[in-house]
Amino acid sequence: MEDISDVEIIAPNFKQRLSGVTSTIIQLIPVQRALGQKVATLGPGLPDSLPHIGYASLLSLWCRPKNRALRVWHARRNIEMLPAIFLRDILRMKLKIVFTSASQRKHSGWTKFLVRQMDAVIATSNRTAAYLDVQSTTIMHGIDTQRFFRPRIKRRLRQRSAFPQTRKLPAASAACAIRRAPISSSTA
Repeated sequence: MEDISDVEIIAPNFKQRLSGVTSTIIQLIPVQRALGQKVATLGPGLPDSLPHIGYASLLSLWCRPKNRALRVWHARRNIEMLPAIFLRDILRMKLKIVFTSASQRKHSGWTKFLVRQMDAVIATSNRTAAYLDVQSTTIMHGIDTQRFFRPRIKRRLRQRSAFPQTRKLPAASAACAIRRAPISSSTA
């Protein structure tokens, strides 16, 4: 459990089951910590290896963190925006609330209301930003090319498939070909 006086960013996760948002939190918190951000998670459903604070620590949010004038609450869902608004506006805790939107759909009236209460809004793409009725900053999600890369055995996969060797293939067709003609570990 992290000392709340050191925590400058709170990343809440109020959904118990694994979701895309939860996965994003799990992947990004260690990276942000490695970059020197004093971030901690709050809520269930996250690995014990992540830095976290307990619900009782929220009582300390009236006090500012050691090296900042206030903390940032980084919400990604409605259920995470609502308590932050309560803490900031009703209990007058020193918080700035940031919301990240990744959805590319029309938002409900309730979501629009909550988003209007945010101090800042981040969209994960320009297309996502187009669905927001408030000013936002686009920070695109990236791909870690050290973890995700094209298969090294692509040529062998193509040779084992029934497709012509010189024609460009649609991704779905290539995936079907791979399933139909798997390469054994001895030939890979």
